Amino acid sequence: MEIKWKRSESTEYPVELDTGSSPNTIYVRRNIREVEHESGKDTVLFYEYDEAEMTPAEFTIYASQINSENILAIMEALTEIGG
Repeated sequence: MEIKWKRSESTEYPVELDTGSSPNTIYVRRNIREVEHESGKDTVLFYEYDEAEMTPAEFTIYASQINSENILAIMEALTEIGG
């Protein structure tokens, strides 16, 4: 499954996993960073981030892929520690 990430921004700090904004869409956000924009004499704080929109079924697949990757990384680390 290929995830389509788009660049987004907000004046409020975004929730990394948003399951409540829409009944049919889950928003996954990553790489969140603060950015200051000059607006005349004022400086406005924004948050820029990558965002993907997924159906609940797509999110289930995505989450299982992430879990699999994490388990593999842990197993590799344990192998390195064990010799």
